[in-house]
Amino acid sequence: MIDKLDETGFEELLKTGGKPIVVDFLTSWCPYCKRLAPIVEDIAAEHASEIEGRYIDIDEQPGIAERYDIMTVPTVFVFKNGEAKGSAVNPRTKGELIKLIFEEGA
Repeated sequence: MIDKLDETGFEELLKTGGKPIVVDFLTSWCPYCKRLAPIVEDIAAEHASEIEGRYIDIDEQPGIAERYDIMTVPTVFVFKNGEAKGSAVNPRTKGELIKLIFEEGA
């Protein structure tokens, strides 16, 4: 399972540099989020040496959602060296996420 982030943890993780960070922005009540979360977790586990996987509940962390203009969940962002390098709103397949992470977010 990937770890949940709050504002402080998110800021600290962005400062670390190193591997790209894949963040799944979701809510606990969203059925699409529940469908996507296991896919994000699988990718993070399969590529643990290459990426960091995390999630943020935007109902609990509205400031982060506002900062990145997240109005629809699920939304997945890829961060590298503290900067957003790519994002997808409601990605539907594992292949779409792999492309986002390793091509757009690289």
